[in-house]
Amino acid sequence: MHNKRLNRRLVALAVAASLSTSLPVLADSSQGFLTGKATTESGAPLQSVIITVENVATGLSRTFETDDSGSYRFPLLPTGTYKVSASKNGFSTYQGEISVRLGDKTVINPVLQADSTERIQVLGTTVAGFDPTSSGTSLLLDQEQIGRIPVARDITSVALLAPSASLGDESLSSRTPLVQIGGAGPAENIFYVNGMNITDGRRGLGASVVPFEMYKDFEIKTGGYSAEYGRSLGGVIVANTKSGSNDFHFGGNLFWEPESLKESSPDSFRSDGNYYRINSIDEEKNMIGDVWASGAIIEDTLFFYALYSARDIEFKGSPAARTSQYQIREQSDPFFGGKLDWYITDNHILELTYFNDSDDEVVETYALDSETLQTGARTGGFTYEWGGETTALKYTGVITDDLTISAQYGINESAGSTLPDVIANRVSQESDVINEWSADPSLEETERKMLRLDIDYYWGDHTFRLGVDREEFEFFEDTSNAGPNNYGYDINPTNNTVVRDVYVNRGTFKTESYAWYITDTWQVTDDIVLNLGVRNDSYKSFNISGEEFINITDQLAPRLGATWDIFGDGDSKLYANYGRYYLPVPGQTNVRLAGAELNYEDTFEFLGLDSNNIPILGDEIGSRTTFDDGVPGDPRSLADNDLDPMYMDELMLGYEKRLNDKWTMGIHLTARDLGQGFEDTDAEGALNAYFNDNFGSGCGPGLCGYLLLNPGKDVTINIDPDRVVDVFGNEVSDGPIPFGEYVIDKDYFRLPEIERKYYAATITFDRAWDDLWSLNMAYTWSHVYGNHEGLVNSDLQQEDAGITINYDYPGLVDHSYGDLPTDRRHQFNAFGSYAVTEDLVVGLTARYQSGRPRNATGYFPANEDSSFEDVIATYYGALSFYRNGEPSPRGSWGNLPSTFSLDASAIYTTEIFDAEVSFRADVFNLFNSVNPVTVWERAEVRGEDVGLWHGAIPIRGAGESDARFGSPRQYQTPRYVRLSASFKF
Repeated sequence: MHNKRLNRRLVALAVAASLSTSLPVLADSSQGFLTGKATTESGAPLQSVIITVENVATGLSRTFETDDSGSYRFPLLPTGTYKVSASKNGFSTYQGEISVRLGDKTVINPVLQADSTERIQVLGTTVAGFDPTSSGTSLLLDQEQIGRIPVARDITSVALLAPSASLGDESLSSRTPLVQIGGAGPAENIFYVNGMNITDGRRGLGASVVPFEMYKDFEIKTGGYSAEYGRSLGGVIVANTKSGSNDFHFGGNLFWEPESLKESSPDSFRSDGNYYRINSIDEEKNMIGDVWASGAIIEDTLFFYALYSARDIEFKGSPAARTSQYQIREQSDPFFGGKLDWYITDNHILELTYFNDSDDEVVETYALDSETLQTGARTGGFTYEWGGETTALKYTGVITDDLTISAQYGINESAGSTLPDVIANRVSQESDVINEWSADPSLEETERKMLRLDIDYYWGDHTFRLGVDREEFEFFEDTSNAGPNNYGYDINPTNNTVVRDVYVNRGTFKTESYAWYITDTWQVTDDIVLNLGVRNDSYKSFNISGEEFINITDQLAPRLGATWDIFGDGDSKLYANYGRYYLPVPGQTNVRLAGAELNYEDTFEFLGLDSNNIPILGDEIGSRTTFDDGVPGDPRSLADNDLDPMYMDELMLGYEKRLNDKWTMGIHLTARDLGQGFEDTDAEGALNAYFNDNFGSGCGPGLCGYLLLNPGKDVTINIDPDRVVDVFGNEVSDGPIPFGEYVIDKDYFRLPEIERKYYAATITFDRAWDDLWSLNMAYTWSHVYGNHEGLVNSDLQQEDAGITINYDYPGLVDHSYGDLPTDRRHQFNAFGSYAVTEDLVVGLTARYQSGRPRNATGYFPANEDSSFEDVIATYYGALSFYRNGEPSPRGSWGNLPSTFSLDASAIYTTEIFDAEVSFRADVFNLFNSVNPVTVWERAEVRGEDVGLWHGAIPIRGAGESDARFGSPRQYQTPRYVRLSASFKF
């Protein structure tokens, strides 16, 4: 083993010394790229050298003849290990072996010697990864690296290894943990697998679940990504799956997380001493078994990989903040997937990827006595339906030495439905009375169709890439309150009243996204590379009737980068990058804004509950409050005609250096500014004021409602505000205000501009694996502040992407400027591994993060002289940045405690009956650190009404302090152990 390492070290030093400039290249999103320059011993370039590469696993072979500068390139290479040879008459033959990785420019520069000298054969390289032409930041990880360290088995946990990445709020719906990158919200990332976009299309929260053992390698782009990538303000997570080879293999894996080795989070208490969350009774078992096979259907031509993953997962315990309920949740549906690779020729490859992540999570609910912690009778149950099928077909072709093409078509399906087995009433009680709850029925189905074409052309010192991509979404929604006639009930025992509310939203909605881009990677000199690009995005959204109500075109996004190889030796670089990034209007915006929602409330005396847990109603109090009348809104007046999409500008400056053949270090500074955002607002008050000022008459009933706009900007809409139609769209009456396009001054809305700023400095050190040990470390100082987290609202656990409550009324954004939920001032990540012996490898992963900013929200202090909008803001509850009627600015209540966790693993590999067998133990959160990571931030519960606005509308006032305020909602994941075994033939 010593001789093997010594030989590799000598070879690596030789290769590192030869690394210098090469042809400019762009790495395809799911392929590898090998490039370099052939020279003599004196460093003179050698033209007409025949370079041949051959994939060790599949036999794929390609040849390139070096140009006048001695340069060669092999684009669109499937990732893997390649034999490299270089030959020319009069010179010795150079032979080497290199690993081509995802998203990386792999460089090998053969040095050919005269025939009279001894021939050199390169057996392998372990040069520290370094690309002197890249002006972005990313983390590259392959299956072997991931296999040596402790990490949870999902794609977002891998992304959390990247600098500037932090964990999102667990209360936001996602099947895997959520990741926040570079100060962006958890709904602003994009995920690709084998080139297919698998991001959640409705809310942007997470992605489809690929069986983890299918993954081969990952690239997490955290900034400065090129124009081929769009629809993301956070990170781009790119992954490849495994493929077959000429050798037939099969194997299996068993993963077990025993309950006896799992700790519980602490119980969480309210200020009155009662439970807020009961965590100590939680039990969880988790067992996953995989079987897989791979090989060649036709040798050197047609390859397959297939995996079947069975699961047995069960949770027992009290769900979040429902201390009178006990749940049993079970998941047992299998995942399966596979990949076919057809090498039509060595230059033309067709790939078919398929996986199915459909999953029915069955939930049984029982009564729970929070004093004795004993369970009682079954109170109901429901099924969560998740996932669906994903199919993607991709072609890559090397047409000539200067022209390559990649084309892809795919369909990605997902669901997020809640199906109660007993339709019961939703009953919530807003004071200190413990909640009784049953799920509302909701069907959510999403289908994405994706078409993409990318072309690369090489011309002298330029590499041009251009492409187009199109995505079409169809969203089906059927959501309603659970009670008879779609009733739900909100009880206020303090006032002895009950609000009966009706909610129904049913229909199909569509969106379209289209983009083209062009980039030029220009080798200006031997030491300077410019990465020049522009992307143009367009978005369309359609309402429930199929009518277009958003059409945003020509969103030009420049991407400009430059790198300087400071000493011309390929060992250090200074780089800078500027980019603009756009985010489309998410599907959930369509579903909530452009549907035919029916939503109204009636208030009654509360006389108690009957035997079916349905409130007994007394006399009706006041008149009906109608929020949505069940009639689709006029598509011309649902959104600002000049609506701008959400976009961000990013500026980066960095320096990287290869310290030796193993170590690299880097430092980069990042500034991100959210230049524009969109939200919905209740525009009735603003439009009434505008039309009264200009026409002496206001809006008709229900004609001026919620509007999608850019807060703080003038609004242009087409509207006839006093035209009344029936449910069939027939005109009933029309007032004096004509239909037309009106420009409404921003002052009528009283909304501030959306702001979010992110500043960061990151230092990284990386040591490449050399069969003995490896280490990756990163420290990031960052600051995220403004008045808008992004598409979702983690403060309030609201996931209605693009239409949160943030800008519904001015009173909800007063004093909202401050440190945002994604702010983690200090972050330190480290992971690495060490080979104790050839058969035993240990790994560690460590993470330290500053705590999240804290808020204390309450009721907006409205009175009889307030505006209508400010009075209605009191109906939202304790969601304004006020407490006890005084300003309580965002982030002004300090920070939660910092968190630290250390994970450890040990893997022992041996051979049993000709099979490679591994036994493994992973311990997560070894020291069982359990600080809170989120808390309940609403500081008040509703008291008595404090008056009547214009003698008609009650003004809801603040009451006593909320006993839940400050109670932990979520702790760090406590210590647990994963035991696993695997075999491979």
